[in-house]
Amino acid sequence: MLKDFYRAVSYVWTFEPPESIGKKLDSLARKYCTQELRLKAKKIYETQGFDLLTNENPYKIVPPESLTVTTAIHPNTYIISYKSVYDDGSDKGIPTNVTVHLTVNKCKDGSE
Repeated sequence: MLKDFYRAVSYVWTFEPPESIGKKLDSLARKYCTQELRLKAKKIYETQGFDLLTNENPYKIVPPESLTVTTAIHPNTYIISYKSVYDDGSDKGIPTNVTVHLTVNKCKDGSE
């Protein structure tokens, strides 16, 4: 599920036109996040232009097979790692390794 989410976010940021990114991110949040987190992420994106779902990390996963999800030592905690290119305005960008530590909490209804 986490790999699917990160691949989908990467696709949105890589291929969608800027004017539709907010709507597409909200659609992903609707699928993968709780209603509370989705609404919070949507509000922050609309008011500040900040993508809470990626924490403004470089989001283009290049190459796609560099995406890994491993279980950390703490319960319900994962380490997401991938290679990316940070857009610095140049033609090539800056190659970057991204590591995200993520805790997934189960909701009362059993969803995560």
